[in-house]
Amino acid sequence: MARKHPPASRQKLADKVRRNNKSGIPGVVCMFDPQGAPTGWIAQTYLGPGKHLSKYFGVTRYGATEAKLLAIAERQRQLQQMTGLRCVHPGEALVRTAPKRAPDSLPAPKARGTIFLSTNSSGIVGVSSERDKNGRPTRWIATTRLGSKQLSKSFSVLIHGDEQAKALAVAAREEQLQKRAELQRQKSQSEKTN
Repeated sequence: MARKHPPASRQKLADKVRRNNKSGIPGVVCMFDPQGAPTGWIAQTYLGPGKHLSKYFGVTRYGATEAKLLAIAERQRQLQQMTGLRCVHPGEALVRTAPKRAPDSLPAPKARGTIFLSTNSSGIVGVSSERDKNGRPTRWIATTRLGSKQLSKSFSVLIHGDEQAKALAVAAREEQLQKRAELQRQKSQSEKTN
């Protein structure tokens, strides 16, 4: 996918009309007085950290149409100063230059419930802790998706203590996984008989 879809240039992305754009021209903004009459046009471009170009063209000096046209032309000049590609993940360069691998050498996809999330504080997939505002655990929770349902069982730290509540949640997660495996076996057996 990385090879087929190279990153876009920063210039191309900056020339894209955003949803909140009211002028229809990216980087060109009309300024209004309190009564709603246009006072001027601004051409602005963000080139990078600490580099923001902006130029104002007043309606009283240039006239409404001429001020807008000057702002559009200035925006095009500002875009010429923008170089490079959009920011990409540091590992993406390695992916783009890595030799192609045969499809059969790719790792098998992992089941959704077996992927370790970066937000997991327990170190065990499917076991998480709920914490109070001071960051102390209040309960440990074991969760497992079972078809369209989700099994969940929690253990209070106040009742069981932190280590015991965590151990109970780990044991509950194992039970949930066994239940899920048994249901999957039953489902595959019933599909074979049908």
